[in-house]
Amino acid sequence: MGALLSTTLPISQLQSWGWRLPFLAALPLGLVGLYIRLRLEETPDFLVVQRLGTVSQTPIGETLRSCARQVIIGFGVVATVSLTFNLFFVFLPNYVATTGRAPLQRALLGALLGLLLGSILAPLFGRLTDSVGRRRVVMTGVLALVLLTVPAFSLVLHGSTIQVVLGYSAIGVALGTLGLSTFLAELFPTRLRYSGLSLTYGLASTVFGGSAPLLGTFMAQRTGNAMLPAWYAAAVSVAALACAFLSPETAPGVLTVSLETEDPQPGHP
Repeated sequence: MGALLSTTLPISQLQSWGWRLPFLAALPLGLVGLYIRLRLEETPDFLVVQRLGTVSQTPIGETLRSCARQVIIGFGVVATVSLTFNLFFVFLPNYVATTGRAPLQRALLGALLGLLLGSILAPLFGRLTDSVGRRRVVMTGVLALVLLTVPAFSLVLHGSTIQVVLGYSAIGVALGTLGLSTFLAELFPTRLRYSGLSLTYGLASTVFGGSAPLLGTFMAQRTGNAMLPAWYAAAVSVAALACAFLSPETAPGVLTVSLETEDPQPGHP
């Protein structure tokens, strides 16, 4: 919506009232999400945990104690995805516009194209993980970020239409391969899955994704090297690749709950 408004509204109207529209549009979407969540039933696996009376009373502490390895793996993978996303789709359009490298509209439309490509590919790669496994696809996606972040960032900085489109398309494709929701959920046993997801996705997105625009601006301005944020993101991707390499394989197969251990048991129908 931001890209659409910036290309259709005069700058004076965008600054006076147009910037409020995305926030207003989010309100009904939030209500729809709340309605859906309140209507959803618990998963069969969690109902088994409830029936056994083994719901964790201190889930965050227990997750950190018994699933520390999984938390580190999930944190690392989410960190690179969130950092790359915010660096390219939040920081970079404003940076190239304020430095005169490309008009804001061109950068935003390139970003929109990259997001569309990622959105189209995400369910296809998600389907692929059911056949070849989560770990392989996630490792491939993270490796793509390692290889593509710096050249894609450089292309967008050059600012021509074709370079902006190519740069954002490359990152959109790489991010589209990373179906994190299933990968993260399958890292944790049922009784700790919600806490595991919260710790990995919430913390990594806050620490690395939330700080990306600020750090990107700081690095570029203080050093005079506009490419330094991209090298930072690539370095985080290398660490994330190690995390993905250490992750267990949980697919193909369907997770069930073991009545004795309550641990994920991949490969059972």
